[in-house]
Amino acid sequence: MEPTPTAAPAAPHPRGGELGHALTRAVVIGIVVVAALVYATTISSVLVAIASAVVIAVALNGPVTWLERRGIARVWGTLVVIGAAMLVFAGVAWLVGATFVAEVEDLLDDAPAYLDSLEERSDELVAAYPQLDDAFEPVREESATRQVGAALQELVTRIGQASLGVGAAMVLGITWLTVVIFLTIEPRSVLRMLLRVAPTDERDAVERVVITFSGVVRGWLWANVLVGAIQATAIFVFLTWLDTPAALVWAVLGFFSVFIPKVGAFIAGAPPVILSLVVDPSDALLIVLFYVALTEVTSDVLLPRLQSQAMRLHAVYIVTFVLAFGSTFGLLGAILATPLAGLVAALWSEFVVSRRPAVPDIDARVERMLGGAAGTGGGASTVSGGAGGAASVAARLPWRRRRQSSR
Repeated sequence: MEPTPTAAPAAPHPRGGELGHALTRAVVIGIVVVAALVYATTISSVLVAIASAVVIAVALNGPVTWLERRGIARVWGTLVVIGAAMLVFAGVAWLVGATFVAEVEDLLDDAPAYLDSLEERSDELVAAYPQLDDAFEPVREESATRQVGAALQELVTRIGQASLGVGAAMVLGITWLTVVIFLTIEPRSVLRMLLRVAPTDERDAVERVVITFSGVVRGWLWANVLVGAIQATAIFVFLTWLDTPAALVWAVLGFFSVFIPKVGAFIAGAPPVILSLVVDPSDALLIVLFYVALTEVTSDVLLPRLQSQAMRLHAVYIVTFVLAFGSTFGLLGAILATPLAGLVAALWSEFVVSRRPAVPDIDARVERMLGGAAGTGGGASTVSGGAGGAASVAARLPWRRRRQSSR
């Protein structure tokens, strides 16, 4: 009697196993990302300090490496570059510092008069247009002078509270400078560690990302410094010609606003426009037109030509990073958003885009997407846009097929 063969155990369904593994992985990644974001918000100042130190060290690496290749030790090259940067900063502060402080003091002293003038203009506007009476009622209930006095008192109180943390701020600043100097003097140990922890087949990609990020930082920093100087000079000359108060203050603000792309122009232009409405409303339109033209020239003509190819990122992408980092990490986060956006773009391009197959007819597909027409791959017939295309697409939906079969 022959033994009855036993059936082999059924193999698990591959799709079910893959789906469960993918769902488990997605849940774990989601939990890790959420936990990382929650933890990042609690140590945001530390993260911003580390990120800024890395960006500054990468920016300093270019001239330091240039000196090293010419026989100067990296330690001395770092000290020379940092010392030169401090001398330039001290020279600029010596040239404009006294005037800047004097204009700020004059602006604060004249602020109550400016607000009183604004209150008078609002009364005149209400007299001409009575329907605006409700909008200006809160202004008339409390005088502008008392509002400014309360605001200045609160500011002094906050400054007094902040002075208690001067020692901690000095310790943090010294620590930050130490990190910058260490990363600039000894970047090779950090890069070796980065290559060692990277998988063997990913080391070339990591090398390319680091090179791209270095180019992004250098292009971002030096181009912004040059364009910021041009923009600050133009603002100072124009506002001085219009006899706008505190022209140097707005020029300095215009210099730093270049580091916040797209959004910084509105931050720099709002104060002088509001001030001109109080001092001389006829200049307000001229100042608005000047800032619009200046922004177009600096942001859309000068910066793209001066920055490297790696920095040519889409405006919506940059603005998204600026708003996200600014709302999370404050002003410094908004300033660092652009180089960090370049880093994320380099990672995405290297580890995602470059590993997907090329789309040979990508331009034709983009044009069809813009025109509202859809195409099917593999030589299948093209579905035309419009009502007919929408109807044919709807006819292929699963629930539409079930409804038709039930009929």
